[in-house]
Amino acid sequence: MIIITRPSPYGEELLNCLKHAGLSARHIPLFTIEPSISINNLQGKLDTLSEHDMVIAVSPQVINCLEQSAEPIQFPMALNYAAIGQKTAQLLQKKIGQTVIYPSMDENSEALLTLSALQKVAGKRILILRGNNGRELLASILQSRGAQVEYVECYQRRHIDYPAKEIQSWPKRATITMTNIDSLLRLNELVTPSQRSLSKLVVTSPRIANKARQLGWLNVIQVDSANNQILFKMLVTLCHNGRV
Repeated sequence: MIIITRPSPYGEELLNCLKHAGLSARHIPLFTIEPSISINNLQGKLDTLSEHDMVIAVSPQVINCLEQSAEPIQFPMALNYAAIGQKTAQLLQKKIGQTVIYPSMDENSEALLTLSALQKVAGKRILILRGNNGRELLASILQSRGAQVEYVECYQRRHIDYPAKEIQSWPKRATITMTNIDSLLRLNELVTPSQRSLSKLVVTSPRIANKARQLGWLNVIQVDSANNQILFKMLVTLCHNGRV
């Protein structure tokens, strides 16, 4: 059994791909995504940026929540824009009508930080559009390079409360997709030691993998990004190799 924990709509998207391929899967998100009231402050912050300052979007959820803003947000053309992941970049580029850079290989903060546009940022202001937490490494490294970094909370994660017995009724050898540390920490509170040792955890970054191992998960498999197609290919491969 494959358990998909990522929130809507991307959890359902992956579920449908797996079912179409004839694999047994369930979508059990551990939190919902809701627009943050802080979005109302974004326009004012954008308007104070100077030419060649930068805006970084960290996930498709950022763009989805911006679309729900009561007032359309105008993104200045003179700024530089970056995103973590191709999907996020495509959504942001469509919204603002100009080029958005992103790492072409791994879709994480470490890969983004290797791009040439993020090397010489001393004196620049950078807005990181994110959820209610996360991407501290990205901000820390950019600050160490001399940038003035500020977060804008575009969405909030709200935990979905499941009875522990519901999670503990999962097959002990389930394969669980995990795309963020918040969900990992929540899941870790609910599972049994047996599930932690027997289940396979498919994660999307080195940070999640390292944290999972620290928490006692024994079978951790890392993919390069949270892109659904990459996750799908890995899950199909595991299935064909008899590991799901």
